[in-house]
Amino acid sequence: MGGVDKGWLSYQGVPLVVRALKLLSKQAGTVLISANRNLSRYRDLGVTVVADAVPGYQGPLAGVQALWRACGEQYLLLVPVDAIHLPDPISQILLDAKQGAVTVACCDGDDHFSCALLDRKLIQQSPPSHGSLRGWYQGLGGWFSVAMPKHTVLSANTHTELTQPQ
Repeated sequence: MGGVDKGWLSYQGVPLVVRALKLLSKQAGTVLISANRNLSRYRDLGVTVVADAVPGYQGPLAGVQALWRACGEQYLLLVPVDAIHLPDPISQILLDAKQGAVTVACCDGDDHFSCALLDRKLIQQSPPSHGSLRGWYQGLGGWFSVAMPKHTVLSANTHTELTQPQ
């Protein structure tokens, strides 16, 4: 979307990051935000913000690597900030369906690798700083896909999607 910081784009008048925090703060003991810009603005939301350890934008895997290092829990739930219609509770849906180390949300037949539950006890290595989530998951032995309820949107990639009514 033109290189803008998606977290601060609005959907139905509310910044995406605020929507995500409202949903996830009820489901997780600790909420972490992976960000590489506007760090103080994210910190003002009262949560821990982690930046990539590798300079320059290396892609989502670098953010996952930073979250992995900051996470002290058994499970790391990944949720993209632009997921505008998440089932509630996404964490419980993925946990109940969990089979193996990586459980991925699937919407309309498409796996959304950035919406996943990672079992840190079953994954013996930190993610690399570059590459794709899919490639890392394949290297771990694959993933289990969980079908999400109909009309679940796991990423808004256009301004049009953010302006459509729910």
